[in-house]
Amino acid sequence: MNSNIIFNYKFYFILIFVIGFFFRNYNINFDDLWIDEMSTFWISNPNIDIYTSYKNNSSLELQPFFYNFVMRIFYAIFGYNDDYGRYVSSTFSSLSILSISYISWIISRNKSYLLAAFLISFNIYLISYSHEMRVYSVVFFFISLSILFYFFFLKNENFINIFLLNLILLLSIFLHPFSLILSIDLHQN
Repeated sequence: MNSNIIFNYKFYFILIFVIGFFFRNYNINFDDLWIDEMSTFWISNPNIDIYTSYKNNSSLELQPFFYNFVMRIFYAIFGYNDDYGRYVSSTFSSLSILSISYISWIISRNKSYLLAAFLISFNIYLISYSHEMRVYSVVFFFISLSILFYFFFLKNENFINIFLLNLILLLSIFLHPFSLILSIDLHQN
């Protein structure tokens, strides 16, 4: 009887995740690129030299160059097509469903991870940003990942955990300066 309940919870979680994944990828390239997405696409062009990309980023963007650099590598591997760029955001947004659910499970050790998965999967704000070729879905995932590694560090204070925590925080800061707030807060505790 107990194994059926556990199976049902896993089934519900997988169902919620699949629905969240579907929402993040359904009609992902329905609209044309917004003006800020066009600047990301233009800056991330792998066919121009990296110094020109950096200068273009400095003149147009209000965020660090790291996200556009990652997109540049992505385009170099998968091809420079504007339809592909939004899949980076949708992938990281889908992964954030898993990371937030796991954080919820670590904190409570009960079925509240299902509620967290539901809230993240059906959050219209997160769904809408997963359809844009912008840094926000990636930052959200890396922030959740840094919180996850912070819990790992609290459980076991070893070199690997502190290294991974600081690496994820550093990548988060390189993605968006807003992450610096989390970094300061986690290092004060």
